[in-house]
Amino acid sequence: MAETFEALRRGPAGFEQRVCIKRILPAFESDQEFVAAFLREATTSAQLRHTNIVQVLDFGVADGSHYLALELIDGMDLRKLSTHVDRLSADLVTLVAIDLASALHHAHSGSNARPSVVHRDISPSNVLVSLAGEVKLVDFGIAKALGGTHLTATGTIKGKIPYLPPEYIERGSFEPQGDLFSLGVMLFELLSGQRPFDGESDLDTIRRIAAGTRPELKALCKDAPDELVRCIEGLIVIEPAQRIASAAALLDALPMISVPIARRQLSELVRLPAPVPFVDAGSAPTQHAPSSAPRDHRPHVATRTSVRPATSLGTHLPSRRALYVLLAAVALTLSTLAAFLIAGSPGPRQVDDQTVETPIAQPPDVKSPQPTSPSSGEPTANAEPTAGAVPTTDAGPATPVAEPAPPERTATTSSPKARSSELRVVAIPFGDVWINGRHMGHAPVNARLSPGSYVVAVGDGEPAQRRTLRLSAGEVQNVVFRVETE
Repeated sequence: MAETFEALRRGPAGFEQRVCIKRILPAFESDQEFVAAFLREATTSAQLRHTNIVQVLDFGVADGSHYLALELIDGMDLRKLSTHVDRLSADLVTLVAIDLASALHHAHSGSNARPSVVHRDISPSNVLVSLAGEVKLVDFGIAKALGGTHLTATGTIKGKIPYLPPEYIERGSFEPQGDLFSLGVMLFELLSGQRPFDGESDLDTIRRIAAGTRPELKALCKDAPDELVRCIEGLIVIEPAQRIASAAALLDALPMISVPIARRQLSELVRLPAPVPFVDAGSAPTQHAPSSAPRDHRPHVATRTSVRPATSLGTHLPSRRALYVLLAAVALTLSTLAAFLIAGSPGPRQVDDQTVETPIAQPPDVKSPQPTSPSSGEPTANAEPTAGAVPTTDAGPATPVAEPAPPERTATTSSPKARSSELRVVAIPFGDVWINGRHMGHAPVNARLSPGSYVVAVGDGEPAQRRTLRLSAGEVQNVVFRVETE
């Protein structure tokens, strides 16, 4: 729905400043609800002035598109950093906790000039680490000013499921304690290498969060300081009243560390590139790197949209023998894939015992258009794209269309399948689900649909609540309804 670019901001006397431009895609400029959300993000973010929050520098409309000019962070987000290392050391996790708790304390406190703000989407992709080792919170796109009039629409989940607090899942309530819960989940993940409530599916994850089912952090990280373990576990308590009371209280409870040393270590980790390893035939096998060693050996690219040519990234070229081995492996893989596509046939969809996957039927003359480009994944203000490419996002058609049936494969031809979307509907405590008037069975329901707009209804025996949703190509949307039962 939005895209980001690196740009130069120019002024008098040759002034230049590199910034990140975030703008609404033209296809969504006519969506008043989305434009209003973008304006709220601009207003909310511009009022927050803190060293650990990415700053808004400008806001306006150019060529009919609303845009934000944001502080450009050279570095990467924590999601990308987690591909470099299995887990962070206790000191680095403490440093991340200190910086983010400081940012949340500023946002939650408010003042006479501005209201308190809850972020509502604390997750690794929304935390940037600069080349100087600074940790900054970004993307207040779904933030809410406490005491304001903006409310989340009934039945729509805002945020990323593994980091959502249980009170939001069950009651739709999101207070400052919800941000602290999400922060605790992320710190648990950084320290242990795994998220505490991850299940086999999103629905299973939601159930685990609501029930508080998770492993003990100390059992996973035996060498971690007790003070840090107590802080993290004190953040992910299910009952909000029993959590650490505030971001300021978290700052008081965190263990003492040498912040300058930890920041230098984090800076070195972000800067750490490495060539693609190659082992010659007959040489000694490569030893597995420890958990703190880099796992992703691709050349580092700063967290920003760039259209520089790939040759400017300093790519390390392998030897001629490595190229021969690589080409042979690619040829073998392609030949195996071609044989499978020619001889094989599409298998049945896998459906677990908690979900029902059913496409919505439409008249046979309605055809699904091919998406022009994949939709974006986790949104961040300074998103990292593939080098050399200009980011695009598929807006999807305005009306729902049916997912086409897979074509019959012959010995000589095959056609690619259009990228479908996924809609997951949960009813609490229980209920039936209808999509476009068709009964889909008892919740939870997991339906694969073509991009477009759908009317989702939920009720106990008959439709009682309805909501119109829009699905983009490849999007996974989760919808939760609370059903009143007699």
